[in-house]
Amino acid sequence: MKYSRAARLSKPNEKTSEKKIYAVAQSDETINLNHLATHMAEHTSPFSVGTIKGVLADAVGCIVELLCQGKRVQLEGLGTFFTSLKSTGADSTEAFTAANITAVVPHIAFDKATWDGMRSKAAVAMMSVFFFAFLHFCILHFMVLYTKFISCYAIFFVPLHSDKNNLNND
Repeated sequence: MKYSRAARLSKPNEKTSEKKIYAVAQSDETINLNHLATHMAEHTSPFSVGTIKGVLADAVGCIVELLCQGKRVQLEGLGTFFTSLKSTGADSTEAFTAANITAVVPHIAFDKATWDGMRSKAAVAMMSVFFFAFLHFCILHFMVLYTKFISCYAIFFVPLHSDKNNLNND
């Protein structure tokens, strides 16, 4: 994996802490869906670039849809996709609306085996290419489908929060 070195404060919240040298991951290219599909097809896959691209595009769409429904999506061997929300505070559950939501944040929690395997340079490079291309594509879908997500949020989540016995789920 490519990296550079950078001097940073050893305790970022303390301006007077000593500086130490840390690794900073470097990327020289963003792999898009077409390139990923071509790369996958070149690995002795019986599937064409078009088929692989179609499957990946459909998978992303379905993952976004399921995340909108409040589900986590686990891809065995990679990790689990999930979302969190950023929102402005409201004085009460009644005053809180979908308009308080300021951002949808996609996440992935790597499987333990994947995380452990990423310690080798070859695995890091391979997973980085796949993960960043896939996450970039997911984020683009999130931006396009943000309005749809807010509708999903209103349908699937707001009723849970309007229950006065369930206030600590915010």
